[in-house]
Amino acid sequence: MAKTQGFVKTVSEKIKPNSLLKKTITLVPTQKKQWLIGILAFSTCGTIHLQQAKIAIAAKTYYVATNGSDSNLGTQTSPFATISYAISKVQAGDIVYVRTGTYYPTQTLWIGKNGTASAPIKFQPYPGEKVIVDGSNLPDNKDIFNIGGDYITIEGFEVRNGDRMGIAVWGGDRIKILNNTVHNLKSNGIFTGYSDLNQVTDILIQGNTVYNNSLRNNPPPPNVTSGWAEGINVSGVGSIRVINNKVYENYGEGIGFQGSGGLISQNTVYDNYSVNIYLDNATKATVERNLVYTTYKTAFYRFNQPANGIQIANETGTYQLDSNKIINNVVIGGGWGFYYGNYIKGGGMKNTLIANNTFYKGTIGLIRIDDDAHSNTKFANNIFYQTNNVKMTQFTASSALKFNNNLWYGGSAGPGAGTGDVTANPLLVNPGTNKASDYKPKSGSPVIEAGSTLTQVTNDYAGSSRPLGQKYDIGAYEF
Repeated sequence: MAKTQGFVKTVSEKIKPNSLLKKTITLVPTQKKQWLIGILAFSTCGTIHLQQAKIAIAAKTYYVATNGSDSNLGTQTSPFATISYAISKVQAGDIVYVRTGTYYPTQTLWIGKNGTASAPIKFQPYPGEKVIVDGSNLPDNKDIFNIGGDYITIEGFEVRNGDRMGIAVWGGDRIKILNNTVHNLKSNGIFTGYSDLNQVTDILIQGNTVYNNSLRNNPPPPNVTSGWAEGINVSGVGSIRVINNKVYENYGEGIGFQGSGGLISQNTVYDNYSVNIYLDNATKATVERNLVYTTYKTAFYRFNQPANGIQIANETGTYQLDSNKIINNVVIGGGWGFYYGNYIKGGGMKNTLIANNTFYKGTIGLIRIDDDAHSNTKFANNIFYQTNNVKMTQFTASSALKFNNNLWYGGSAGPGAGTGDVTANPLLVNPGTNKASDYKPKSGSPVIEAGSTLTQVTNDYAGSSRPLGQKYDIGAYEF
């Protein structure tokens, strides 16, 4: 195209614009050949542009309805009958609207097509309508949705009743799983993973409600120490965001990262089995601004105790815990508020920051750290609030575990004592509830401006900047 533009410019310069239609142009044979080539090239480029325009407007909207037929055209007035047939038709930029009703696929809804950054492929209910995708008629050990393509969005469905997973991603890239309700699956509610950390990236799991999954572990068999699924499970994913989901009453961990990195933020996680938020072999993961609690439902207890709040370990796999941040969380109740477990592989916490969290009344204790090869791990600006003579800490003092500017109330800091500590009632608004804002400091609280400056912590649980005063406050909230 650049050559064509240059040729046209040269011809135009030889002819005065006002006399363009009046003058006869005499060209030598070589010039005639160049002129013809130029015109053909210009015409071809024009055709290409027209084709591109057609592609840009070729994105289609397909419809699926319970009273449709897969022999139909897939239009609003002539909808398909099955989601699987709509999947077979879609291309980049297409959207599939599913009309109200309950759909019972007989095979996994496998989405292997690719969208693009500017033209993703989307599946969602028709606006204002409720759509249930029920896996009761699937063969054993089959997922309901399974995504292997790129730039795919699944939004707004109720996904339920399956022998395996509700929404699974295996090898898909740049996927959005938004505002779905996923429940009553025998394995994970939502799963993303692959065997190569660098292959699967840019996954967003946001606004979903995930409950009553991992049903193969219901009731939990005796003497089994691991192997259950999770509400939201991330395995082998290089970059993922798990944001603003509600994850509860799953018979496995609530949210779990295994050998993965990314963000777990602004989720409400409670009453899951064993652990509510779990980092296993995670690298460069941030757990921030989450509300984690228990309502003491014994069906989800392990060893007669509610799930631990936030736990990290190195169980299996190639990767090890490294460069993780756990900041600005409110953790209420649970067995342990924070727990590092030396399981199977071990290796310890490395370059880990646990800061500006509020831990309240663990039933066993607030911090347990198993002995291991820890290095460069810091606990700073946290509130540890305990009562009723329940232990505060269980770990061995180590130069690799650094503590400073934490508030301890209701028990001894033990090996967690450090410089800048506060030992007083933090004067929180209304502690003891499961409402995050009740754990804000009141006027006159000793946590106000008693923290240390942490460049890795730039805001608080509510998203307000730190510091709001001259210095950082201790705990999840700035006053």
